[in-house]
Amino acid sequence: MGCSREICKICHRVNRVGFWVPPSVWIAVVPKEFSGCVVCLDCFTSLADERVVQWSDDIEFYPVSFVTFIETRYAEVTNKINKETPGDIEEFKPSVFFQRDHDCIEYIMEDVASVTVRIDNRLDLLYAMDDRSKLVGARINGVIAEFEAPSPSVEAGGPDMERGG
Repeated sequence: MGCSREICKICHRVNRVGFWVPPSVWIAVVPKEFSGCVVCLDCFTSLADERVVQWSDDIEFYPVSFVTFIETRYAEVTNKINKETPGDIEEFKPSVFFQRDHDCIEYIMEDVASVTVRIDNRLDLLYAMDDRSKLVGARINGVIAEFEAPSPSVEAGGPDMERGG
């Protein structure tokens, strides 16, 4: 199943300890471009302190080991997030994202925790973590090289060169 630990999208280090804070704290701390991503505790606390946001009152920690996370915390954390999501957060809409740093395009149909299944080196399918038969997204890998336009080559002395155009 590949790597069983999350990677912080800000510092690109392994996220060894997961955490949960109320959505209002998360929104106040994490820049929009990283709001739907994994952010490690070090980056989160640095951002919170820079923005002078109180974060330590309601923080909860959980192991990030994939198996332990699913067995012990997934349902509890998901229920808490669903109950405490403030009303001013926009309703999720299916979206397409180009992620240059990961060289992929993602189509996310539902805003749920997901499990990635690699189909081949170009395609990953995302299934809901709590219902692995439910497709919630897809990822196309290796898109930069595929869509970059080849540079034109000009042969010296070709027919266009001889006619002057």
